[in-house]
Amino acid sequence: MNWDWVVQNAGLLGTLLAGHAIVLGLALAAGVVIGIPLGYLLAKLRVGPVLAPVLDLLSYASPLGLLLIAPLVRGTAIDDRLNLIMAFGTLAILRICRSVLVAHRKRPAAPYAYLRVAGLGAATRFRLDLAYLAPRVLGTVGRVAVATVVLTTLGGVIVSAAFGPGGELGGLIWRGLDTRDLTQAVSGIVLVVVLAIVVDLIFRGLRRIAATEPIEEVAA
Repeated sequence: MNWDWVVQNAGLLGTLLAGHAIVLGLALAAGVVIGIPLGYLLAKLRVGPVLAPVLDLLSYASPLGLLLIAPLVRGTAIDDRLNLIMAFGTLAILRICRSVLVAHRKRPAAPYAYLRVAGLGAATRFRLDLAYLAPRVLGTVGRVAVATVVLTTLGGVIVSAAFGPGGELGGLIWRGLDTRDLTQAVSGIVLVVVLAIVVDLIFRGLRRIAATEPIEEVAA
């Protein structure tokens, strides 16, 4: 490892890491802002059993399709940041929406039966839904976040190999591999791993916090 190169290029490494974080943050924001309300609405319409398999299929096909189609429509490079945000934002929306649908369908019946008998209103039922869904949805958001970090990196490596350097940290990793520069390759890999671990720990912590309020206490 050439530590002098790392020190001298700390600004470049920070910029590439920030680019990765921007794609991740905006993709997750789209997933949370759109996916959670949409999933909850569809769950209330009782279409979860029908739509969940469809969302599964779309979550694998749509991001790849967008990565292929968006550059042609927009006239940009395949690794353009907006293209990545659109593709991984779509992935986040579909996976989070599916998570809400599935979790809503698997809710325990007993607390809701108690609410009906007690005559409690919609606000209490919503609070109970929130207590049950939050840790499960946060688990999905965390998995989507880590997947986005990894897929953005792999995409950058593939795009760089096929079309030339680019693709945030993936481009740096490819340049290191292509020129046999161990320092660049390892620096990119380490930053990706650190980002993935930090994101995973954050969402594990949030999930733990969300799970601290027992459903029985909410219904009481």
